[in-house]
Amino acid sequence: MRNTATDAENLMWQMLRTKRFMNLKFRRQHVIQPYIVDFYCYEIGLVIELDSEQSPQGIIKT
Repeated sequence: MRNTATDAENLMWQMLRTKRFMNLKFRRQHVIQPYIVDFYCYEIGLVIELDSEQSPQGIIKT
């Protein structure tokens, strides 16, 4: 599992946490063998997977 989340994952987590999305409980970086999914809702079996690339503004060229 990763220690740092992307900007998109942080934004999504702000929307999903504390049952703010349809009163559903989500888990972050949940293991569903052999995968680790970004967000998982056990109640309805919903997986949310976000693209892992940061925006071009987040890339520093040297």
